[in-house]
Amino acid sequence: MRDEKSPSERCLSGEARTRLWGGAFLSRRIGEEKPDMAEHRAGLVKPGGRLNAGATPLLTAPRGVSCPCGLLHSLLLCRWRLLMSAALLSGLLLSGTPVSASGGSVRSMENIMENRPLKADDTLQDMLEHPALRSFAKHLLPRPEDAYALCTLGTVGRLMPWHHSVQPDDVVASLNRLIRDVSAGKQVFYSFYDEKSLREKTGLFFLRGKPRAPFALICPGGGFVYVGTLHEGLPPGKIISARGYNVFTLQYRTGGEETACADMAAAVSWIFRNAANLGVGTDGWSVWGGSAGARMAADMGTYGSAALGGDPLPRPSAVIMAYTSHSLYSRSDPPTFAVVSADDPIASPAVMRKRTDALIAAGIPAEFHLYRHASHGFGTGRGTDAWGWMDDAVRFWEEHMSGNR
Repeated sequence: MRDEKSPSERCLSGEARTRLWGGAFLSRRIGEEKPDMAEHRAGLVKPGGRLNAGATPLLTAPRGVSCPCGLLHSLLLCRWRLLMSAALLSGLLLSGTPVSASGGSVRSMENIMENRPLKADDTLQDMLEHPALRSFAKHLLPRPEDAYALCTLGTVGRLMPWHHSVQPDDVVASLNRLIRDVSAGKQVFYSFYDEKSLREKTGLFFLRGKPRAPFALICPGGGFVYVGTLHEGLPPGKIISARGYNVFTLQYRTGGEETACADMAAAVSWIFRNAANLGVGTDGWSVWGGSAGARMAADMGTYGSAALGGDPLPRPSAVIMAYTSHSLYSRSDPPTFAVVSADDPIASPAVMRKRTDALIAAGIPAEFHLYRHASHGFGTGRGTDAWGWMDDAVRFWEEHMSGNR
């Protein structure tokens, strides 16, 4: 079922709490109406729209966010900036580095901040404000409103209710891979639309492999309600990239399969058009997806880019689909690798097996891999008996890499 709770509810079990400097707590149930806020706001503005300087000032939260959550959001941000400034200044002074507003020490501080690795106990705000990530970090969030969730990177799995076995070490390692790439001067995020409103909601994360090596396009799942990039996009991408292949992780618009597939087709069309500048090979490309993302991957294999609104392109050489009950196929489908767990409460293993058998009967190479205790949305499989499935999937892709249709 769709999770209707706000990010704060998911992280604090329904109550927003803010620690005040004196040690006391201010708490209020999420969704509780703020008393007489309209009257207070009316007192702030004089006729004609000018601010009434004599009115009692208010500390309000961002629009749509409860006041305690907004207060903590501001306090955490200030605390992070103060701690980082103090730590960096202290390090420079201890090292004997002169601190000058016009000298190289300022640039040194900026470089240190940009290279600072994230840790599991860092907050989402730390990620959003990290100098190497801040220009695109909002695209890493499962949903835009999660920017105000009171979570650490170690507990970010709470924001992805249809994913299991979210590994904090994998989340952090993936983000630090992006940080290292940015610090090395590599661009890691690209927009594939020209229209601003679409660019705000979509994009591609790029993990480079060997120059001109084939690329994999990963479509993370999330029930078309959120996009699980931090679990089902970047961590698998990091594994594939380590094998020398180029990897793009897609951030698409939520709301439905058709819209998401249109973004997927636009993204792969953009990759093909810019392959030379990106340094990626287009022969033997593959498409990967989990849950809702697996439906998208299967659609690309069955219908092709042009039918989904993109350019007329060769179909992928392989489709890798994890834990989905998607059953449609055609006799022109690419080789397909399917994986699921027997205890999956959402995707039916029987449906996946039946589809795989139908592909094989149609003369299409296909494999079905069943695990026992990985549940739904296991990502790379780390921490479950599905760990290692990605090695089999890469091997399957390599076997059929020359088979673009």
